[in-house]
Amino acid sequence: MDYDNTDSITLKSGKVEYQLTGSAASGLVVPGQNLLENPYKITNQSTVDSQLRVTFLITITDLSNTVVYNGDLSDPKVAITVDLGTDFVKESDNFYYYGGTTGVLPQTNTTQFTVISSIVLNGEYIHNDYSGYKVKIDITIQAKQLGYDWQTLITEEINFQTGN
Repeated sequence: MDYDNTDSITLKSGKVEYQLTGSAASGLVVPGQNLLENPYKITNQSTVDSQLRVTFLITITDLSNTVVYNGDLSDPKVAITVDLGTDFVKESDNFYYYGGTTGVLPQTNTTQFTVISSIVLNGEYIHNDYSGYKVKIDITIQAKQLGYDWQTLITEEINFQTGN
């Protein structure tokens, strides 16, 4: 599902419940521009302590619709910079965990916090190499109640085409 223009979404799995706000930019996208119109933020409304993590899948398609990259942010040729909230820690599985792998979001913590503040295509590194290419960024947010398995709450899809 694509929720680019939704003001607020309830993400729920069992007793884990978050309110997600934020939106992607629309219209022409140029290198160096933040792809987020408004940062993605979460307000915890869970009735239990929970854990939260985020991952990214980048797909780049060339002018002949051939996928030239399909992976995470770790490859420098992707040239996409993501700024997450200060409490997120990248781990070896390419997930960004709230408070690290053992971090806990207490049910009593209902203060809104930033998950992703910006996503920027870094034109300094790609120059015209990707001119006209299509770029899709899938942002997957997962959560779990302590002692349970991770559940995907949402996969937000941001699509854009670089200028010709």
